[in-house]
Amino acid sequence: MNYEEEILNTITIDELEKLDTENITIIDIRKPEDYKRGTYKNAVNIGVDNLTQVPKDKPVYVLCYTGDNSVYAVEELEDMGYEAYNIKGGWRACLRLYLKRSIENEQLQKNTQDIE
Repeated sequence: MNYEEEILNTITIDELEKLDTENITIIDIRKPEDYKRGTYKNAVNIGVDNLTQVPKDKPVYVLCYTGDNSVYAVEELEDMGYEAYNIKGGWRACLRLYLKRSIENEQLQKNTQDIE
């Protein structure tokens, strides 16, 4: 078991997708220019220096590049009384999932065309 799983509440992208984003807060702590290029649906960009801006009324899920930097943000949020979770694998895990789905979709379209 690694440090991330031992210490933190951790969630995978697949698990996160099953949650109602209206009932949670997702923060993306990556640089603003990277956030603008793409992020998880309904995520807001808040830097680690501004975590006190995160509303406390909902559980908070933290997204970074790889799931490593968000460990520290989750710890800080928990110390401030938040219910906080680390998104395992971070933005890279999102990209892998999106790529996998895109490839599956292309294959499905190809199979459909072959049948027609």
